[in-house]
Formats: sequence, structure tokens, C-alpha cells
Amino acid sequence: SDINQSSITPTKREIKQTHTHTSRRARYIQQRHPSSNNPAHTYAQKNMPLLGLLKQVFSNKLVTDVRQPLFIFDIPQGEDTITYGFVAPELLFWVELGVVLLVTAICGALTSILIYNYIVRQRGTWNAYLVGYGIIIPICIAFPYVMIPLLEIENKILKFC
Repeated sequence: SDINQSSITPTKREIKQTHTHTSRRARYIQQRHPSSNNPAHTYAQKNMPLLGLLKQVFSNKLVTDVRQPLFIFDIPQGEDTITYGFVAPELLFWVELGVVLLVTAICGALTSILIYNYIVRQRGTWNAYLVGYGIIIPICIAFPYVMIPLLEIENKILKFC
């Protein structure tokens, strides 16, 4: 009864801002994640089975935590009690994390082969500088920005890896 009703109900402007924000987000997702009707996307799915396998591994986005606590206990704190619970680890998260680390390790090994053959063995030549600054460094910088949307990773911890 002490709460002002106008502070609870959103105004027309707030509703319109929420609607435009949602539609912008939907457009952004549609642009970043092409649908299966896109010929290039369909071509990639048919001709790159490894990519399809990786997308299946990352199909669960792990954005919300829906685990139930195994057991719950209360700790009294003054007049209130604080409830804590233990949850089991999310197995799929650890599988996805292992796949991310495996893909990163494979790309690191391939990069190290290029570095050894074209930079270390040809030290001091213009070809070594061209490969290092023109190919290796741009690939290393662009790799996460290509892989995250390609695999549709949305979990913040997996994006950080």
C-alpha cells in the first residue's frame, strides 16, 4: 500500500525501448548466426563434418544454471538464516572446455610448425618477417573472433578460454 503503483508499471517509453532492444538483438543474432537456409552455411555443414561435430558438442549453450542442489544447509546469521547448497559439477561444461582446449592445442601445434619452418629456419630474411607479421600474427589475433561465432559459444567462461 506504501508502494507507488506508477513505479511498478512500465511507461510506454520503457516498453518501446525494451521492444526496440529486443528486435535489435534478434537482428544481431540473425546476422551473426546464419540460418540453415543460407547456401554457404549448408555447404559448410555438408563438406565439413568436423565442424558439424563441433557444433553438436557446443549445442548446449550453458548460459543458465539449472542444476538442483544435492543437499542444502542453513547457517544462522543474527536473526536471519542463510541457505547454502552443494550442486554437482556440470559434466557437459567440462566436455566443452576440453574440446576448446584440444582445438586450441591443435591450432597451436600447426602454428608452431609454420613458425619453425618459415621464421626460425629463415631467420633474418624478408620472407620470415612477411610470414610472421603478415600471416601468423593476424591469424592469432583473428582466431578467437572466428571460432566463437562459428561454434556459437555463449558461455562466458568458454569464451574466455
